Amino acid sequence: MTPTSFYKGIQVFNITDFREFSQENLIPQKQFFYSISGAFTYLGDIFQLLLKRCMEEKEDQSTRPVRNAQAYVEEHYMEPVTLEEIARHVGLNETYLSSVFKKQTGKSLIDFLTHVRVQHAKELLINHHKSVNEIAEEVGFNDAKYFTKRFKKYTGLSPNEYRKLFA
Repeated sequence: MTPTSFYKGIQVFNITDFREFSQENLIPQKQFFYSISGAFTYLGDIFQLLLKRCMEEKEDQSTRPVRNAQAYVEEHYMEPVTLEEIARHVGLNETYLSSVFKKQTGKSLIDFLTHVRVQHAKELLINHHKSVNEIAEEVGFNDAKYFTKRFKKYTGLSPNEYRKLFA
């Protein structure tokens, strides 16, 4: 077996996008192709590399919807975001997205949205002299009372207590 014939075989499987399989990179490996056992050793290494990459790609594909949902929430937290809207953006149905999101992050999408809003509210409470009502509205809560309740649940302090403690 020669590096050239190996290269042609790799092309058959449409994996030429891997730099390691370019003809230039295979030629220096020619010592592996002088014996059957050398060729099999080299092929074994290549197949391990391919398997690892396939597994990484599969993992990337399974986490992509969650990462896209998180990015969408981070971008739109100040708007009245709905589960339906996030699911539509990600391209999954609401039930499946909710399930996958919870499984991968340990939080529901709504809890994640609230967490993001509270984190941004904490920054605003410390660095700005806006009222709690203004901050609540700015981070996406329509009701200042509900904002205060959620904020206290996440931080253990009311927004005013948080401001006094950290400002």
